[in-house]
Amino acid sequence: MVGPKDHQRFQASYATILKAHMTAIKKRERKDKKKPAKADKREGSSKRLKRFWLVLFSLVFLSQMD
Repeated sequence: MVGPKDHQRFQASYATILKAHMTAIKKRERKDKKKPAKADKREGSSKRLKRFWLVLFSLVFLSQMD
Protein backbone atom coordinates (compact mmCIF):
# COMPACT_ATOMS: atom_id res chain seq x y z
CA MET A 1 0.00 0.00 0.00
CA VAL A 2 1.16 3.53 -0.74
CA GLY A 3 1.25 6.22 1.91
CA PRO A 4 -0.66 9.49 1.51
CA LYS A 5 2.51 11.58 1.14
CA ASP A 6 3.86 9.33 -1.62
CA HIS A 7 0.51 9.33 -3.37
CA GLN A 8 0.32 13.13 -3.24
CA ARG A 9 3.89 13.47 -4.55
CA PHE A 10 3.11 11.05 -7.38
CA GLN A 11 -0.04 12.99 -8.30
CA ALA A 12 1.88 16.28 -8.32
CA SER A 13 4.64 14.84 -10.52
CA TYR A 14 2.11 13.26 -12.86
CA ALA A 15 0.21 16.56 -13.16
CA THR A 16 3.46 18.39 -13.99
CA ILE A 17 4.22 15.92 -16.77
CA LEU A 18 0.71 16.20 -18.20
CA LYS A 19 0.84 20.00 -18.16
CA ALA A 20 4.19 19.98 -19.95
CA HIS A 21 2.80 17.81 -22.74
CA MET A 22 -0.44 19.75 -23.01
CA THR A 23 1.44 22.92 -23.97
CA ALA A 24 3.06 21.06 -26.86
CA ILE A 25 -0.30 20.08 -28.36
CA LYS A 26 -1.45 22.39 -31.13
CA LYS A 27 -4.80 22.56 -32.83
CA ARG A 28 -4.54 21.36 -36.38
CA GLU A 29 -5.78 23.49 -39.21
CA ARG A 30 -8.65 22.04 -41.16
CA LYS A 31 -8.01 21.55 -44.83
CA ASP A 32 -10.46 22.17 -47.63
CA LYS A 33 -12.55 19.20 -48.64
CA LYS A 34 -11.69 19.89 -52.28
CA LYS A 35 -8.14 18.58 -51.93
CA PRO A 36 -9.14 14.98 -51.08
CA ALA A 37 -11.48 15.04 -54.08
CA LYS A 38 -8.49 15.65 -56.35
CA ALA A 39 -6.73 12.72 -54.74
CA ASP A 40 -9.79 10.57 -55.48
CA LYS A 41 -9.52 11.45 -59.16
CA ARG A 42 -5.92 10.32 -59.17
CA GLU A 43 -6.89 7.06 -57.52
CA GLY A 44 -9.61 6.59 -60.11
CA SER A 45 -7.16 7.05 -62.96
CA SER A 46 -4.73 4.60 -61.37
CA LYS A 47 -7.57 2.10 -61.01
CA ARG A 48 -8.39 2.54 -64.70
CA LEU A 49 -4.74 2.06 -65.58
CA LYS A 50 -4.54 -1.12 -63.52
CA ARG A 51 -7.73 -2.38 -65.14
CA PHE A 52 -6.29 -1.60 -68.59
CA TRP A 53 -3.13 -3.58 -67.89
CA LEU A 54 -5.14 -6.45 -66.46
CA VAL A 55 -7.32 -6.64 -69.58
CA LEU A 56 -4.29 -6.34 -71.84
CA PHE A 57 -2.46 -9.07 -69.96
CA SER A 58 -5.54 -11.28 -70.10
CA LEU A 59 -5.87 -10.81 -73.86
CA VAL A 60 -2.21 -11.58 -74.46
CA PHE A 61 -2.35 -14.61 -72.20
CA LEU A 62 -5.52 -15.94 -73.84
CA SER A 63 -4.12 -15.40 -77.35
CA GLN A 64 -1.06 -17.48 -76.41
CA MET A 65 -3.29 -20.31 -75.18
CA ASP A 66 -4.76 -20.83 -78.69
